[in-house]
Amino acid sequence: PIILMELTYHTNFPDDLRNEWNALLDESVSHVPFLRFDYIQTWWEHRGGGEWPQAELALVTARQDGRLIGIAPFFFTPDHDGRPALMLLGSIEISDYLDLIVRPADLPVFLDNLLPFLAQPGHPAWQRLDLY
Repeated sequence: PIILMELTYHTNFPDDLRNEWNALLDESVSHVPFLRFDYIQTWWEHRGGGEWPQAELALVTARQDGRLIGIAPFFFTPDHDGRPALMLLGSIEISDYLDLIVRPADLPVFLDNLLPFLAQPGHPAWQRLDLY
């Protein structure tokens, strides 16, 4: 199946994604409160209590026939060792059960496309992908 993946950078959390985000989460593999739009938005506004002052919001969305099938809720920042990293929003010690947001049926195609997409020229030159 052909999917359209998009990486967008934001200063503020995009409110226009709220309803789709939460609807996808309701059907997702990881349906936990720490991935709800409002929780993640609040975490982002405070950068985990100030832990990530240089962070840049980097959301990956995947659509198939216009329907949102997956979200990789990342931010781009130097990690604690100074290496450029893509990290899950909510990292590291503030939130539990962080994950990608994707329906079980769409998980294989989303995962098959995510890393090749992130490795394309023009995307952040990350050295570490932190998924915990």
